[in-house]
Amino acid sequence: MRRIIIVLVLACAAFGQASSTRVPPDEAAKHIISKPWPAYPPLAEQARIQGNVILEVPINESGTVSAIRLVSGHPLLAQAALEDVKKWKFRPFELDGKPVTALTFVMVTFGSPADHGAADRAEMLFQDKFWTALELGQADLGKADYSGAESELNKAGDLLAPVSDGHRHTTERWRWATTMGNLAMAQRKDEEAEQHYKQALALYDTDKDAPYRAATLVTSATCMLLKNDTI
Repeated sequence: MRRIIIVLVLACAAFGQASSTRVPPDEAAKHIISKPWPAYPPLAEQARIQGNVILEVPINESGTVSAIRLVSGHPLLAQAALEDVKKWKFRPFELDGKPVTALTFVMVTFGSPADHGAADRAEMLFQDKFWTALELGQADLGKADYSGAESELNKAGDLLAPVSDGHRHTTERWRWATTMGNLAMAQRKDEEAEQHYKQALALYDTDKDAPYRAATLVTSATCMLLKNDTI
C-alpha cells in the first residue's frame, strides 16, 4: 500500500510537467524572425491603460507558437497580447543539432509603461529561473537523484523567499510545496512530506479557483492515506 501511495504522489508531480527545452527570454529573443506590432484593445486605449503582459510561450520545432499561458498583465490587455504572440515566428531551436520544442517567457508592451518596465522584466526573469530550477529538480527526483533534486528545489525556494507576504506567486509556491513533499515522500520522510502538503493545501484555500486545485486535493488526500497507513 505504501509503495502505491508513493507512486501516486510522484505521478501527481509529473502532471503538467514541461517536457520542452527551457530557453532564457534574452536567448529566445535572438530567434525571433517576425513580431507583428500588437493591436491596442479599444477599451484599454480609451481608458488610457498601459502596461506589460508576460506570457509563457511554447515554440514548436518549426518555430510556431501555440498554447500560450498568461503569467501576468492587465485583463484588458491580456487577450490582445495572447492573440499577438500567436503570430510571432521564431527560428527553430536545436539541441544536439536537432530541432526541439522550446519553452520561454516573453513580454508584450502596450503604450509606454516606464514605471513598471524594470519590475516586469525582473518578474519575467524570475519566472524563467524559478521554473528552470523546479523542473530540473523534478527531473532529478524522477531519476531518484535526491541530492540533485534537493539542490535544485532549494534554488527555486530561494527565489521565492524574498516575497514574504504569501500573496504573490501562488502557483509557484504551490508547485514548490508539492514537489518538496514528493521529494520527502520518496525519501520516506513522512512527517516532512505532510507539512509540505499542508502548505500546498493552505495555498489552495487562499485561491480556490486556481488551476492547481484538483492536484492539491489529490496530494493532500494521498498524504492523509499515508498517515493512516499501517501496512
